[in-house]
Amino acid sequence: MTRKQGETVRQEIVVIDENDDPINLTDAAIYYKLYKEDETRLVLTEEDDEILIEDAANGLVRVDLSSEITEQLSKTFTLEIMVVDRNDNTYIEKRLISFEPTRVWQLKNGS
Repeated sequence: MTRKQGETVRQEIVVIDENDDPINLTDAAIYYKLYKEDETRLVLTEEDDEILIEDAANGLVRVDLSSEITEQLSKTFTLEIMVVDRNDNTYIEKRLISFEPTRVWQLKNGS
């Protein structure tokens, strides 16, 4: 998915098991991070309030990235969600999100 810098992003992700069945997120712990592909620049961690469980029974989580966050981003980042369910099983979902620099960002950063 490619987005423009400074755009509010809403990403919905269904957390699935090895059989492609949705995980029940009731009482699950969710951890996440947003980082550059090479893992050198961490943007968000689980301390931020940008993630919520939309539908626990069907494994649906939503991540909201505000325009204040995305205006700082350029190129491709990985959104990684780790879920530990109530039985201590761990599941990881990853999505790539690319941000296209806006002209304002290019001028501010000398590009």
